[in-house]
Amino acid sequence: ALQRAEDIVGTVAASVDITAAGRDPHGIASSLSGRFGLALVDGELNTTIFNQYIFAALRLTGLPLSLMQSATGASRMRCFAAAMTADRGKVEVQTVVLDTNRLLIQAEGGMQTEAEQIDIRIRPQLRLLGQGLAVPMLLDGSLMDARLLIDNRPPTTTPFDAGVTAAQRGGDACPDALALARFGVAGALPRSPPIKLDPMPTPKPGTNG
Repeated sequence: ALQRAEDIVGTVAASVDITAAGRDPHGIASSLSGRFGLALVDGELNTTIFNQYIFAALRLTGLPLSLMQSATGASRMRCFAAAMTADRGKVEVQTVVLDTNRLLIQAEGGMQTEAEQIDIRIRPQLRLLGQGLAVPMLLDGSLMDARLLIDNRPPTTTPFDAGVTAAQRGGDACPDALALARFGVAGALPRSPPIKLDPMPTPKPGTNG
């Protein structure tokens, strides 16, 4: 969560077309329908707000926790984009992309607000010393008690996995994600080119004492 105004710098554009009705929060959530998008280009982000998630990823893979020091502090943010659709409480997370010079996050998945369940595939890539360390993660469980795990499921041939691979190898994840977040309306794109890195081998799950 953002704790200070200076944690993020930039102008966020929100696209919202949501309807819901009900007599209590659960009823409202179960009727949620429509679409929602957020888009930001060429901003700045204090990546220390992601420390807990980076820490969890490194601990799950058994990598040295000192690597966190390379992924903290102010980062240049090429783009942030999030797009979701909802149909009577069934939420599809179409895309989430955060592209900074120290961290690339791509995600997709879904939520069932009536059953209060979440299943989101998260593909973070830590950008360390000119190399990219990809750690596939999964956020699942209940909305009130979600678990962040290593995702051991094999990659698929879906557009999401293809896009993740392309972006981690130097492709640009921002344009398509921004288009979804803006409901197809044209808008600004990042001024800087995507970052190209030498990939590190994906680590095997382990423990870090």
